[in-house]
Amino acid sequence: MDQTTPSRTSLADLIPLIQNAEMADTRKRDMVSAVRQVGRVLGVELRELPLDPARLRARLDKVSPDAIGMAKARWNNIRSLLGKALGLVRPMQPSRSVAPLSPAWLTLMGRLPENRRVRMLAMVRHLSVLGIGPDSVTLGDLHSYRDAIVNDRLRSKPEATWEGNLWAWNICAREIEGWPPFEIPREIKRITYVMEWEAFPASLKADVDLWVRRQSGVDLSDE
Repeated sequence: MDQTTPSRTSLADLIPLIQNAEMADTRKRDMVSAVRQVGRVLGVELRELPLDPARLRARLDKVSPDAIGMAKARWNNIRSLLGKALGLVRPMQPSRSVAPLSPAWLTLMGRLPENRRVRMLAMVRHLSVLGIGPDSVTLGDLHSYRDAIVNDRLRSKPEATWEGNLWAWNICAREIEGWPPFEIPREIKRITYVMEWEAFPASLKADVDLWVRRQSGVDLSDE
């Protein structure tokens, strides 16, 4: 099965791919059913839903299983099957991994409190699979993992997952002996526009200064 075929553009294209894939017939039926169920839940024709994990996740995250009369476990299974179907077209980051940690990462992770260990386990498994150890990992490797969970995974709230990874990593870089000695910079998404007073007439600053002085209550007789 060619996973790089660029002509697959919508969920409708997944159906024949699944039907022609080498897997058990029951697996095929479950995956086809999941793809069609997604279309019904979203109220959209499959041909109108692009094969873009990030865009699909944004729509799926708005669905409340309770509101559609579906058990949460069933909805999660549908999303999981859809993710596996998308894997027939493009590489997908698994929502959960059981890959073993490399010995070096296993040693370091054993020094962490549980909350930090849980937050970073998936990322460290990912690095272990790629053969990237604590002595060779770079900031670029960590950003590649961030991009993968944001763009190539259907699991909800990847940005929050990354924030948890960032928080835990930076604390470890400061506190854990042997941890890779660099922190992950936090991106400031809020845009703030500031202009110096020199960009405004001097009279405006004088008026503002007088207003601030009056508001401070320094001189209540000041008009």
